[in-house]
Amino acid sequence: MKEKNPAVFLNGYLHFLCCDGGITTINISDETFGSLPPPPGFENKTEPLLTELNRYLRLCYKDCPDSEDLYHIWVLRDRNKERWMKLCCIDGTAWPKSERKLLESLWFAPLCVYSSNNNGKKITFGTGTCKVLAVDLGGGAPEILFT
Repeated sequence: MKEKNPAVFLNGYLHFLCCDGGITTINISDETFGSLPPPPGFENKTEPLLTELNRYLRLCYKDCPDSEDLYHIWVLRDRNKERWMKLCCIDGTAWPKSERKLLESLWFAPLCVYSSNNNGKKITFGTGTCKVLAVDLGGGAPEILFT
């Protein structure tokens, strides 16, 4: 387990992201240990982050170092069936160069998903540089909401 990536408490379980990419769980009510597999294709990824997003376990990570501008976000939709769903893949190469630096922040994490006025879905992110931004789930440049 990594200290940099603390446990996530959700639905009666503590979830820990392990160094080998697996997820260790502890059921708080009966104090039993278990494990969850990571999403498909999750090997050798950089800077993985495990958190809760809209009451689902979420794992996000950057692609291999040679393509750092791809940021993948997966959610565990069904814990019992261990069914991961890819929420989106943020392609930083489509962003203007100044906004692309946001992906290099020491902390870059999704905060929530919401429906926008044009019936599309957006995801908000917080950064280590104290910025909050919104990105269409379908892609596109970020909209900085506030700093």
